[in-house]
Amino acid sequence: MKKLLFTTINGILRPFKGKGLSNTKIGKFVYEKVFVPNKPNFVNVEGFKLYLHEGKDLLSDSLLITKEYEPIETNIIKGLVKPGDTVVDAGANIG
Repeated sequence: MKKLLFTTINGILRPFKGKGLSNTKIGKFVYEKVFVPNKPNFVNVEGFKLYLHEGKDLLSDSLLITKEYEPIETNIIKGLVKPGDTVVDAGANIG
């Protein structure tokens, strides 16, 4: 039920992303009372399971809405790295 509710709300809100809705009273209410409490704890991006922070978190919320993480960098790496290559991701923490 929680996942269905979140998916429905996310689908309804997607067209309004970046339109300033979060700055309105209704936008803040929906985010605080509906979006945050019902968001899942992970999202699948490019075939990888990424775990999300609970509560309010800009990066986690963006991942949930767009299902993308650094799309420009991701496409560059996908073009350069071939099956069988070894890659070291050093310093991969946020911040």
